[in-house]
Amino acid sequence: MRGVLPLIGFALLFFGGSYLVSPEPDIELEPGFVVGQIDGRDVVFVPYERSGSRGMFQLMTQDMFQSRIAAIDMVTGDTLWDTKIVGEMLSEGRVIAAGRQYVYIATQEGLTILESADGAVAAVPDAITGLTDGYVAEAGAYGFDADAEAVVAIDRDGVFHVIELDGLTATPADAAITDRWTGVLSGSGGHWTVSGKSDTYGFNGPEELVRLNPARPGALGSVLTRTSISGETTQIGEAVFYDGKLVIDQTDLAVDGQLVREALSGGWERHEDYHSEIQNAGKVAGAAADVVLIEHVRGVGDDVQLLSTVSLETGEVIDTIETGSSSGRSICLESGEVILPVSLPDNWSPHALALIDQQGAITVADVGSVGFFGF
Repeated sequence: MRGVLPLIGFALLFFGGSYLVSPEPDIELEPGFVVGQIDGRDVVFVPYERSGSRGMFQLMTQDMFQSRIAAIDMVTGDTLWDTKIVGEMLSEGRVIAAGRQYVYIATQEGLTILESADGAVAAVPDAITGLTDGYVAEAGAYGFDADAEAVVAIDRDGVFHVIELDGLTATPADAAITDRWTGVLSGSGGHWTVSGKSDTYGFNGPEELVRLNPARPGALGSVLTRTSISGETTQIGEAVFYDGKLVIDQTDLAVDGQLVREALSGGWERHEDYHSEIQNAGKVAGAAADVVLIEHVRGVGDDVQLLSTVSLETGEVIDTIETGSSSGRSICLESGEVILPVSLPDNWSPHALALIDQQGAITVADVGSVGFFGF
């Protein structure tokens, strides 16, 4: 026993000490995430890349580079589960669909299906019935058809298959689905990604522009304004934002084009001063809850980056968090909530989620926190 105790003490000092002094692994969120439910709780399923290990125990037992998926509670920001989704080499992944029972992830190794309740593997790429012999090991070969409520896959022969949401079996796609997805899915190359977008103006519906205008001629700070289709501009509140940009809704990129068409046909064509803005405008994130998200700095010459939620009715700043230098693609729900990947101070790439509720309150979810054993 006396000989064992020193070994235990050394192990605790060696592994525990290396864990305490080692930095957290680098985390980078992937752009493809989907909202679902677990036991009635709204959850966002987030794919991310983890690079590095914390401490000698993880270095000896964990892969240095991992592609993972985490289930994040949208109200509390808590991680319900977090699991590795591919093999040893780093492989970009995106969640393409989430049902009540299964989550579907497309990676460079093919389609992986997980149990939504706990992240357990339900099917791996080469073991999906109906795709076993012809599956394609590329993320770009898989998508989700909302009308059919089914995952769509193209096989090595160019034949389309569907997997019904919450199903595990692939069957041949009908002619309508084949027509919709021809030329969209590909058996080569990675998946299509979208980066974050912000601007000084954006639509709040086809009859109103929300803009950040100089507080007065020559001022360095801007105030929030609303410009109606009649051309009337109204300032909202007194808050001043420096280097301010409005976060643009990128949930459905087809919406931007539709809004432009509706705006130009609905009366904006009379106002030539706004034509260039109308042609390039997107919908502001948070509009469904009468809120906008503004990225800005604290003051003139200040490099502290902030994200604020602001009421479209009163101009009141509802909530503010300090962020890093970049944000990702925003996803806005019909109920008014917004999900925005953000980088936090001293980080460059988006590695956390800003969860904005219907009242504009911001909850920051820290994705990919690693315990002693690496999970």
